[in-house]
Amino acid sequence: MKLVVDTTIARSAGTKDASNPVASAARDTLLQVRDTSSIYLVWTKDVAAEWNKHATLIAMQVVADLKSRGRLHHCKPMRHNALRKVIKEVDSGTELMLKDIFLVEAALETDDRIIALDDQARWHFAKLSDAFPLLQRVHWINPVRDDLRSWIAVGCISNEDCVPPGGVEARVFLEAVG
Repeated sequence: MKLVVDTTIARSAGTKDASNPVASAARDTLLQVRDTSSIYLVWTKDVAAEWNKHATLIAMQVVADLKSRGRLHHCKPMRHNALRKVIKEVDSGTELMLKDIFLVEAALETDDRIIALDDQARWHFAKLSDAFPLLQRVHWINPVRDDLRSWIAVGCISNEDCVPPGGVEARVFLEAVG
């Protein structure tokens, strides 16, 4: 399975002594990716640039481990100009989605999976899934909110904790975050 792991995970990953739940979840995510031999980390030019700018030491150690094991999946994703056009036409979330479009493009080029701490980007993309149905393939998981360990154990198949974009969940979330 090829997973796109957002920089929110890389920059939040704490040490083994971290008591902050976000830092612990981010670290545990990276370690689980590293320790699950069937998982490859998607590594694009944009992902690498973001990680090199923001990643913690433990995150870069995981990248080095995955590279030495041949588990970095280098790719050059297709630019989805039609999606970019749709994003520019929406009323809210445009900047956020354009900032993270490279994650979606990388996911669409690989196995349609993104791990990120940013639920707002997730749900803004979800809102677009009716206008751009290709987005319905992309599954996001937030390791602070969702059960990452179980998700990986079942082969990163979506479940009720990791819903694909769209539907009532997106509307409820968007109303809650304004």
